[in-house]
Amino acid sequence: GGQNSGGPSQAGVATASGVEVIWMAVDVRDNGCGIAPDAQERIFQPFTQGPSALRYGGDGTHTDAEHHEHITSEEHGTGLGLAISRGLCVALGGCLELVSSQPGVGSHFRATFPMRMPSEGVAHATVSGAVASPVSSGRSLDDEDFAQLRVLLADDHPVNQEIVKRLLRKVGVKHVTVVSDGDVAVEAAMDGVSSGTPFDLLLLDVCMPRMDGPKALNTIRGAIPAENFPLASMLTANAMEGDKDACFRRCQPDAYLTKPVRLSELVEVLDRAFKHGIEKRDKAL
Repeated sequence: GGQNSGGPSQAGVATASGVEVIWMAVDVRDNGCGIAPDAQERIFQPFTQGPSALRYGGDGTHTDAEHHEHITSEEHGTGLGLAISRGLCVALGGCLELVSSQPGVGSHFRATFPMRMPSEGVAHATVSGAVASPVSSGRSLDDEDFAQLRVLLADDHPVNQEIVKRLLRKVGVKHVTVVSDGDVAVEAAMDGVSSGTPFDLLLLDVCMPRMDGPKALNTIRGAIPAENFPLASMLTANAMEGDKDACFRRCQPDAYLTKPVRLSELVEVLDRAFKHGIEKRDKAL
């Protein structure tokens, strides 16, 4: 609640991998209800909101989701905005932090992320002009290739769903189907083939209710013709090498993305899916 005001954007120039980068800091201040000191560490967790909702906390578990309807009815929101915003900042190689907050006065947030500068240099850059692109992506965000891709995203967590959807839209993907468990993912993949609109890429969360990602991938492989099979990538919050090896032993995915998903890594998978689709069409000719 309360009014929001964007503070002045700050910029600092650095060099990363031989590319000139400008670090942008965007400050946002509001005069809302503020956040109590003992609740500030939890404010970026899903399903966490203002005073009446903070008692629920939120780590993305199904217990949190059970309180979701009650929270939204009291606070007129979903309790997902900050979690999604931080996820998007991380995906772009940056961060979102709470600078300060005082109950009854308001809050101050800062988003920081790197931008690659154009060849004409920093002197011609303006904050309002579209002259810089996120440094985490080496591909043109206007590339029309991705507009042809059909993507099936299976993830049971609404924050992860929203972050990946927004990243896909950012790079031009227009056809995204989102489901929340492996059973429905299998049905969607089969429906895509039967309707003549098969998916080009599967993004499957490893841990989902009813049917997990690896089992869903193996089930899809056995249910649709090989010539229609899309590129498949697992999504997981488990970054340990042992978890990755176990996943590959179970289902042999084409790729493995660790949450929070980075835009640059997602673009690489989309590139592979696009090339995979071209190869399938060439074989069909």
